Amino acid sequence: MSKEKRVVFFEGKSWYHRTKELQDDLTTKYGKKGGFETPEEAEKSYWEYEKRYQKKQRDLQIAKMQKTDVMLGDYLEYWFENIFSPRIETTTRMVGAYTLYNLILPSMEADIKLKYISVEYLDALLERVAKICPSAGNKGRELLSIAMKDAAGDKFISYNPMPETKPYPRAKPKVRVLGKEKLKVFLEAASKNPWYLEILLGLFCGLRKGEILGLKFQDFDFEKQTVRISRQLVGNLKLKEKGVLVRHFDAPRISNWLRITIGTQDQMAALLHTIAAILKEECPHANC
Repeated sequence: MSKEKRVVFFEGKSWYHRTKELQDDLTTKYGKKGGFETPEEAEKSYWEYEKRYQKKQRDLQIAKMQKTDVMLGDYLEYWFENIFSPRIETTTRMVGAYTLYNLILPSMEADIKLKYISVEYLDALLERVAKICPSAGNKGRELLSIAMKDAAGDKFISYNPMPETKPYPRAKPKVRVLGKEKLKVFLEAASKNPWYLEILLGLFCGLRKGEILGLKFQDFDFEKQTVRISRQLVGNLKLKEKGVLVRHFDAPRISNWLRITIGTQDQMAALLHTIAAILKEECPHANC
């Protein structure tokens, strides 16, 4: 826990945490709750209280908005910040924020009341969005589809018109397959890069960025020639203490994945030998 801002504290003979509860008159009641034997128990309780507070706050905000004629633009901003963002990862939020604030909202020539949106209005909006860049139409329709589904679920609109709008297929990425000679050139250049280990793990083991960042020295078994993937680091701007979220897996996920490997045992041995040398150089005491 951060020393700058702790959500729990020790008082008397037990651990406590602050509480806040949203009342029906929209005032907040503050207090504290104790009796916890460990700071972990107190912190778990704190976040449960916080989750209930935020849910009730959202429910009351939605109830208030439902009584007014909400404009589409206002709803999209409220939805993105208060409904969509809390349930997604930071990278997804960054893409969504760009899509909403740089593509969709600037393309709204005339705002409209949410309850009056139609297929025709949304098609015209997406047509303008799609002209901005090749992927704009697809990403714009994707975000609007999620927003309108939530709007229908919260009774802001009587039906969701998005399924009837014009589709914008996602462009197929161009995949370049390197031959042996070009691969040798690439690896030779990569060997001079400080991220060489990460490049090898991504290229030959098919690991994602978060999985590579979550690796520890003891995850490598050079006798069995395996790498155990049991955690990943995910960027999370809300976790200001360390800036990352450690996501642990209940069981190794390799059995569920399709991974690109080098192929032969000799090639895998060569890869692991290179990885071992890098790890020994970067972590000579094997305590990483």
